[in-house]
Amino acid sequence: ADQNLLGYFATLTPRAQNSTSGPGFTPEPAFSLPGGVYTNSSLILTLTGPPEATIRYTVNGTVPTNTSPVYSGAITFTTNLTIKARAYPSTAGLWPSPVVARSFILLDPSAANFSSELPVLIISTEGRAILENVLAGGQRTKGSLVVFDTIRGRSSLRDPPHFLGLADFEIFGQTSAGWLKKPHNIEIQDELGNDKAVSLLGMPAEADWKVRNPFSDKFLMGDFLGHELFEKMGHYSLRRKYVEVF
Repeated sequence: ADQNLLGYFATLTPRAQNSTSGPGFTPEPAFSLPGGVYTNSSLILTLTGPPEATIRYTVNGTVPTNTSPVYSGAITFTTNLTIKARAYPSTAGLWPSPVVARSFILLDPSAANFSSELPVLIISTEGRAILENVLAGGQRTKGSLVVFDTIRGRSSLRDPPHFLGLADFEIFGQTSAGWLKKPHNIEIQDELGNDKAVSLLGMPAEADWKVRNPFSDKFLMGDFLGHELFEKMGHYSLRRKYVEVF
């Protein structure tokens, strides 16, 4: 919460979350480009907002506040970027707009034509190192998650992603965190950093996901097969998919 914002809501929401848009709120800023996966070497992004409003933005995954940088012109970038923007009114009696976020993934030419018989995930932290074994309440590394499911038996980074959204990432495990292929916790989030349950690869909607790496399982099937057989014996077993990860 931004403690510098004080006022009254135009719409009452008893026993429910306060409104973040609608009457009494500034309209949200618009992006000149949709978020997505691009093969361009660079992109130019412009933001437009309502008249007499100031757009403030962040590129580090945090929520914009009234002390965040002011948008003043086109933004050119050559690497992955997640930008969150919010319009702040100059008119008294209005709240700032909803936070709007877009993620842009710029594929390296060597990966642009990659395809697989498995679904593909892209974990993008925009150059930030993924922290290990974060304590409860600690801040995980912010970034974006992209998911390409298979279509007619193959996935391709050239296809529209089945999911592209904000996420926090963490490497977990005492021993396995030191392996070359590291396991990751993934928490999918909304623009405000709250958990956001989504369905991935046909599995039930959830905000928290794990990418496991049985690195010592050299034939890459033991862990998966154990869950599969346990389920076939009539027991509950976690849902699972083989994936490739960038």
